[in-house]
Amino acid sequence: MIVAFDECSIINSFAIPVPDAWKPAFGANIKTKNYSKLNNLLSTLYEKGQKPYRFVPSKINIVKQAQGLINGITVMPLVLLKEVKKSIEKFMDELTEWNTITRNNSFTHIKKLFEENEQELKKNSNIPEDEDCEIIAGYVSYDSKKQAKVLITNDEHFYGYKELIWDNFLVRVVEEWKADVTANILRR
Repeated sequence: MIVAFDECSIINSFAIPVPDAWKPAFGANIKTKNYSKLNNLLSTLYEKGQKPYRFVPSKINIVKQAQGLINGITVMPLVLLKEVKKSIEKFMDELTEWNTITRNNSFTHIKKLFEENEQELKKNSNIPEDEDCEIIAGYVSYDSKKQAKVLITNDEHFYGYKELIWDNFLVRVVEEWKADVTANILRR
């Protein structure tokens, strides 16, 4: 089984260290609510001798992700936001042990499929963005030697269309808050 993470879920697996001066206010680390489940899955992959996959080139908006990670914090000093951004950039640069799947910009047919089967989504625009389509196109064109393909995500553009993605591309979309279920399957 190939388990790939979109960029948001990769970042959500990271505990951002808080500088000493800010620890009394924010604690030692900033973690998302799905941090433990994502790390459980990552640990299981490594225990099974498998490496996680990610999509390249990276198109992550670091500032947006940093703000998303600190979403529950009402007052975030700009200097701390800059530290969080630097930590995320460093973390992403150090993902050299992860396998990579190259995004594919030949995705017109994928975009058209989403447009023809538009779903009503809660958080985002209804149609997946081009970078989402690049991920699906890259995953579909990746030679997996007939292994099952799983995409771990917190993006409604993927999980809102998970049946369509499975039916047409044989990629199983798993919401990151269900990553522990995937870990349990891998342990069998």
